[in-house]
Amino acid sequence: QPRPKCRPPMRPSDRICRAQDREPLGGWASVKQPVLVMDGGASPAWMRNGARALAETLPNSTHVTLEGQTHAADPAMLAAALGEFFAGVRVA
Repeated sequence: QPRPKCRPPMRPSDRICRAQDREPLGGWASVKQPVLVMDGGASPAWMRNGARALAETLPNSTHVTLEGQTHAADPAMLAAALGEFFAGVRVA
């Protein structure tokens, strides 16, 4: 199937966020710590897709979509998602 076009990355970390394939994400599969991956439901599709791909690659991740939010999410919504995530993280 044809790959979607995306804009060139503006900085190295954008390559991860904008990944259209799994190759650049492969190294993340070795991260064992709990990781919260968030995106905004009103963010561009490429950003939501990148967050979903990263969450699917990380073996111990939680993926949260902040509905109705963009990349500049409401701080109260961020705080609620972070609080819920950290409440469920077990410390060794």
